[in-house]
Amino acid sequence: MNEKDLRGLFEDALRGEPDHMRPVHEDVARGRALRARKLRQRVGGVGVGAAALVAGALVVPASPLSLIDGDGPDPSQAATMADGAPLAPEVADDPLLRGVWDAVQAELPDDVELVEDSYVYGSRYGGTGIYLSLERDERWFTLTVSLQNARPDLDEFRPCSEPDPKISGWTYTESCDEGYDDEGRWRVIAEEAPSIGRVTVLEDPEAAAMVQLNQPDAEASDQSTDWSLTVEETDAIADAVWTVGSEQNERDLVKGIDLSGTHETWPQLHTALEDQLGMGELTPVTADDATGGEAVDEESGIVANIDSQGQSGSIAARYVTEDGVEVDLIVWQKDRLYDTFCHDRIDSCQLVPGLSVARGEGAPDGLVGPGAMGQLGDRAGMYIMVGTGDTPDPDDPGDKELEELDQKVSSAYSELSGLVPFLDI
Repeated sequence: MNEKDLRGLFEDALRGEPDHMRPVHEDVARGRALRARKLRQRVGGVGVGAAALVAGALVVPASPLSLIDGDGPDPSQAATMADGAPLAPEVADDPLLRGVWDAVQAELPDDVELVEDSYVYGSRYGGTGIYLSLERDERWFTLTVSLQNARPDLDEFRPCSEPDPKISGWTYTESCDEGYDDEGRWRVIAEEAPSIGRVTVLEDPEAAAMVQLNQPDAEASDQSTDWSLTVEETDAIADAVWTVGSEQNERDLVKGIDLSGTHETWPQLHTALEDQLGMGELTPVTADDATGGEAVDEESGIVANIDSQGQSGSIAARYVTEDGVEVDLIVWQKDRLYDTFCHDRIDSCQLVPGLSVARGEGAPDGLVGPGAMGQLGDRAGMYIMVGTGDTPDPDDPGDKELEELDQKVSSAYSELSGLVPFLDI
């Protein structure tokens, strides 16, 4: 199978995929098998559809659906050309994103080119960054670069030496290194074998940058291959992107949802969830799993832990139908886009945008059933789970009632994601 065949196979697998993540316990457990069978693993975000090739740990989200023939606009009509590169409107119209692209383009090796008919895309999750589908030596790979405001109030990001005990995550990778670079910036780099994905993080008190490299052909074959970009080349890109960020006003790098505002508008989310699921009244369940730092509202069932200054934390509520079926709704936002987020009601933890990894012990207080989870910006996400006890199998449909409920969950996710307010800075 050549590169063209692999790309076609991957894009065929993406056709018709929803823009949200499938039930976590189902996808993570079968990730390897699904990847081998037409790469159907789905990890998505709100807005432009996305997918990911999921292995045990670090993976970068793959091509937007607009790369699929016939599914995207005509680059000659929609794109702005800049030095021969077609820029998607969200990049062409944003001076900061154009600056990011200029920085990346200056560091890309001369023999690296954009895939034919693709764009320089903006972040698929609403953050500050760009996404590229590239070729080198007739080999397709993807590159995602992201910028965020600095968080000098936080300790250095130490996923290698201080991993989260609930997941394998970064330490599952082939290599994971952290430390200060020659410029005094904190640098983290992790690679997943066999040459599947590489993540590079560069942060200091001025800005934070992340570069994600993904090689779909290596993910599909499970065989060792060469890297499309060397460590030195991705380091140079990370340095160039960080430099752009360090020259910006901090406010221009702050992106995300308004978590406090989400808490205030929670009754609207509750009502919309009730309407979309069509399972009758959803009565709040009094939370009994608070760990000490959360604020518990017995009337609404909300368990909230919000840092109003950083707009980080989580909001969770569990409801029950008249028939005794429980439903979870959770919204969260991390301090940094590469921080790990885990919740006792979710059986996976979120690492970088679009990537979840299974918790070793599962979710201590999780439900099982049709569910959806996805990104709300680079740092945030939403989770809906209906605890029927059974999950739909996309490879073996049969339970129409369960399949219909699964579609309602999808609709609920889409509806509720549009109700979450974003920061207006």
